[in-house]
Amino acid sequence: MIALLLSMIPHALPVVEGAQPSPALHTLQDEEIPDKRPEVKELTKKLLAHTKKRGDEDAQAVQIIERLSAEFKRSGPVDKKLIVTEITRAMRVKRPFSRDGARIRVLFLAGAGALGKMAPESVASLIRLVTDKNHKDDYEVRSAILAALGQTKDEKAVKTLTKELDEFNPQVQAAAAEALGQFTNLDHKKRKAIFEDLLKLLMSAQADHQSDPNGMTSSDRWRRVQGPCQRSMTKLSGANAGSPNNWQRWWNKNKRRNWDKTE
Repeated sequence: MIALLLSMIPHALPVVEGAQPSPALHTLQDEEIPDKRPEVKELTKKLLAHTKKRGDEDAQAVQIIERLSAEFKRSGPVDKKLIVTEITRAMRVKRPFSRDGARIRVLFLAGAGALGKMAPESVASLIRLVTDKNHKDDYEVRSAILAALGQTKDEKAVKTLTKELDEFNPQVQAAAAEALGQFTNLDHKKRKAIFEDLLKLLMSAQADHQSDPNGMTSSDRWRRVQGPCQRSMTKLSGANAGSPNNWQRWWNKNKRRNWDKTE
């Protein structure tokens, strides 16, 4: 009987000294992403060289930014940090306005677009660039930076974007409003806070326009912000009220409801 019971106990597999583990047991750590690559460093040096040419080689600089964007996707943490740092540095070079108000901005637009796709590593840089003195009066570049910040969908960007809703320039306000519609990933309480700020801008712009329908400032603000505000409010709430007054009524009715709860 004892012999029978012993025969029913499964024997441990013998351990073979020096045996290699099965490939199925390998982890992702066994396939580390290459980092500190010389080709990335070389590209950043070329970017710096092009940007020093006072705009004459900005087209070439943009091509380097495109190549660095491709490298970012297959980079380790050190290379990613270097790429973000060098593109951010390129965003801060001097490109003054000419007498007719024109400015060479292709480098800045390309840089902003690239940084928008490099979150979370690029979020802090984009937040700083929003208030960079170099672009204070360039509303097109500022709008591109705000759009990139929204593209990151990083919650740390919300405070900066919300603050830009109070900017005096309507183009910047509109860009911030559009960017805030990206944060549908947040819970309903945080989306409500964004929604309420957008609603305030929308209603304020409508009131100013109605009180001064022929005013250039009020008309321009109303024309620019109404679309972005309402599109973002729709994304954040899942509703579609259709007009500022209807949005106000919808908000009064639904601001205490749990927007994430399926009814």
